[in-house]
Amino acid sequence: MPGITLTFDEIRAAPPEVRRWLEGQLAAALGQPARPSADETGAADHLVACRVEEAAAVFDLIRDVLPVANLFFELGREGQPTGQDGIEAHALADMMRHTRLETLDQLAACLQAIDEAVRRVRGDAHATCYLLDRRGYCLVASMTSRSIRQVWRDVIAMPRGGNPEPPAMPAAVPPSGPAT
Repeated sequence: MPGITLTFDEIRAAPPEVRRWLEGQLAAALGQPARPSADETGAADHLVACRVEEAAAVFDLIRDVLPVANLFFELGREGQPTGQDGIEAHALADMMRHTRLETLDQLAACLQAIDEAVRRVRGDAHATCYLLDRRGYCLVASMTSRSIRQVWRDVIAMPRGGNPEPPAMPAAVPPSGPAT
């Protein structure tokens, strides 16, 4: 079976209908049928809006797995409006490019790991923090995105090593001159 390779710049420059088709192909390649958008089925039944405390708890569970943590923070980028109140969309192709994930399988595994952490934190086996639509977008509650952005701000504001207090500077040691 023949195949083609496109760069992200080529995908971005493609006409909208071609881009939507490509994004749909990416969603289908995730190994699961694309979940319909909340608009199509009211599927927001289990789409949760995480508060800052919940997003921080999710981050604590995934922080040691860099690709998962990186994708988690990608969900905190400001998304495109969907026309649905309180839901933002992130293009899967952009998510892969921003996180430097090389395959759709990697993207799917990271999204699933994030969802598992959300389920643990919420104590709800059916909760999800994202939905995939047929056009190749990842839908996230706006509140979740804002909460993740706050967690990001908190993480980058924290001194190295996670200590709330910066370490004290050591006492100056006088330079030693040549022995005489």
